[in-house]
Amino acid sequence: MLVSGCIARLLVVTTTLTCLTLVSAKYCTVAGPTDIVIGLGDSFSTMTHWWKTIVYSPGALRFVDSLIKQFDYSQVRVSLFAYSNSIRRISAFSTNRRYLSRTLLGRWIPQFGGLRTSAGLRVFTNYLLSKSRRGATRIIILLSNRPPDNYYWTISQAVRTRNKNIHIITVGCGNRNIRESVMITGKTNQVFGSINEHVLVSLVPGVKRRICRLTEESQPPPQIPPVVINRVDIILVADHSQSVRVIDGIRATYCVQCLEFIANFVDNIAFPRCAVGITMFADDAYVLSGISEEANSLRTTINSVDGLLIPYAGSSLESGIAIAHAQFSNSSRESSNKKVILVMCDGSGENDERVRSQSMAARADDIVTYVLTWPSPGGIAINDIQLNDIAGESSRIIKVTSLERLPEMAAPLAGKMCPSG
Repeated sequence: MLVSGCIARLLVVTTTLTCLTLVSAKYCTVAGPTDIVIGLGDSFSTMTHWWKTIVYSPGALRFVDSLIKQFDYSQVRVSLFAYSNSIRRISAFSTNRRYLSRTLLGRWIPQFGGLRTSAGLRVFTNYLLSKSRRGATRIIILLSNRPPDNYYWTISQAVRTRNKNIHIITVGCGNRNIRESVMITGKTNQVFGSINEHVLVSLVPGVKRRICRLTEESQPPPQIPPVVINRVDIILVADHSQSVRVIDGIRATYCVQCLEFIANFVDNIAFPRCAVGITMFADDAYVLSGISEEANSLRTTINSVDGLLIPYAGSSLESGIAIAHAQFSNSSRESSNKKVILVMCDGSGENDERVRSQSMAARADDIVTYVLTWPSPGGIAINDIQLNDIAGESSRIIKVTSLERLPEMAAPLAGKMCPSG
C-alpha cells in the first residue's frame, strides 16, 4: 500500500524524535542565478515499512525537504524529479519553497522499481538545457541508496552531461558505491553519503556549501576594464628674446642651459604616452616643432636652435601662449588628452594684461599652465603677479636661482607632467 500525502507529512514530523535536529534554514548565498534539478531515486530499496504501510525513505525525504529550505530563491530555482523504471517530474522549476515542500511530501507516488540512473540523467540534462536561464549555474543532485541498473550507460551519460557544463552531485546511503559516485560526478568533493538514511539530513550543510562554491566557480571571470592610458600633450613655450642670447664673437646663439633643459626634458618624457611640441617667442611667436611623439625628430629640432641668429628682439610672451593654445585646438590628437603648457622665460612679457588674458583663456579650455623662470641681467625681471597670471596657482610656478641650475630641473618637471606610471 502506498503512502498518502498526509501520512508522508506525519512521518517526517514523527522522525524528528529519532533523527538529528533539523539543520538551521540559513539561506545559501550563491554567486549568481542557479537552476537545480533534484532527482529522487525511488527504487524498491527505498521502501520503508511504517505502521503496516510501505512508504518512501523518510530520511531521504527529510534530507530533500531540509535542502530546499536552504536557498535564497531570489537567485535559485529548484525542480524535483523521481526516477526508477520511469522518469517523472514532480515539480517544474519553482522559486516557492513552500510549494516545493508540499509537493515533495504529498503530491507524488513512489514507483519502487529499478533504478535507471542513465535515463534519469538524460531527462534531467535535457530539461536543464531547455528550461534553465541564460548564464545560470546548472546542477543535478542525484539521491539514491543503491547502484544504478546499468553502470556503463550511467557513466557514459554522466560524462555527456558534464560536457554540457552541468554539474552533478550525488547523495547516497546504504550500499551506495563511492567509487561509482565519483565516476558519475567527476569530483570527489561532489559525492556525499551516509550509512544510515536518518542522518542524511546532516549532509545538508556540506551539500549547500558545495552548491555555493560551484556557483562561484561557474561565474565568468570579472571583466577587467581596459587600462586607460592618461595621455598628455605638452608644449614648451620658450623665451627666444634678446635676454637669452649668448654672444660668441660676432655670433649670437641661444643659451646653452636653455638648450640643455629642453633636450633633458624631452629625454625624460615617456613617449609615446606623452607628446611634446616647442614654440618660441620673441617679438612674435612661431612653432619650432608641432606636438610629436617622435623623440629623435624633437632632438634634431632642438639641435637646430643652437645655430639661429637672434637679432635684438622683444618678449611677446602672450603671443607664445596664444600660439600654443591654438595648436591644441587645431591638433589632430585626441581631444581627451591632458594638455599642458610650460612657459620658459627669464623676464617679464611686454603686455601684462594680454599675458593674463591669454593664460586665462588657455586654462578655460582645461589647459594646465606652468611657468619656469630664472634671473637674467639682460631682461626685465618678471614679477610675482605676472607669474601667478600665467600659472594660475603658486604650485605651478618654478623659480630657478641661477641659469646654471636650469638643466637639472628638466627631469623632475618632465616626471611631474608625464608620470611614467
